[in-house]
Amino acid sequence: YDDGAKVRIVGVRRTSRRAVDPAVKSGNYLNNILALAEAREEGAYEALMCDSAGWIAEGSSSNLFVVEGGVLMTPALSIGLLAGITRQRLMELAGSLGISVEESRLTREDVLKADEAFLTSSIRGVLPICSIDDVPLGGGAPGPTASQCRMCPRGPQRSIPSGAASAHLEEPRSDGTAARLDEPRSDGTAARLLEPRTTGTAARPLEPRTTGTGARPLEPRTTGTAPPPPD
Repeated sequence: YDDGAKVRIVGVRRTSRRAVDPAVKSGNYLNNILALAEAREEGAYEALMCDSAGWIAEGSSSNLFVVEGGVLMTPALSIGLLAGITRQRLMELAGSLGISVEESRLTREDVLKADEAFLTSSIRGVLPICSIDDVPLGGGAPGPTASQCRMCPRGPQRSIPSGAASAHLEEPRSDGTAARLDEPRSDGTAARLLEPRTTGTAARPLEPRTTGTGARPLEPRTTGTAPPPPD
């Protein structure tokens, strides 16, 4: 939060609204996982996905805001993206801060020439971006608008542990509940995408076995019983 996050515009396209509508919060995260994996391979913290026409849509688990000429802009919902709770809350609060907000159609060139940019999500809150595709924004440091907005939705956000990567989509927290795609582990260690289970429970589609080989959808548990088919 103090230094900003590196972001990469990836080749993985956001799912078409005619297929699995991104506005629906479903259990289908394959598109998001592939995008994040590509960004991580390039050394970035988060991915930005475009729609089929090349318009910037959203992150793998976040919404995008950019600031240009004092105007706060975010991709329009009509492009095909999730209407995040923090995104909506921030748009409502921006007016009270005297900040103009626009839902826009943004290209890669638009975001690269922005004065500053940041991500929003329920877990991250407001996370400043220091660079996109290795191009520094605002001198490569968090901008004043991001710093101002950080104080609004939930107060100042905690720092992400150094070197922490995203936790597996289904990785349990210490209290037994499921961690989200972008939630860092409490001990600060890096969790791998598609991290294998070691409990002998059913392997999820695309989840590696503990032997390192790829698990197939509906693979039987080690107890011999088969997991139920998907709804």
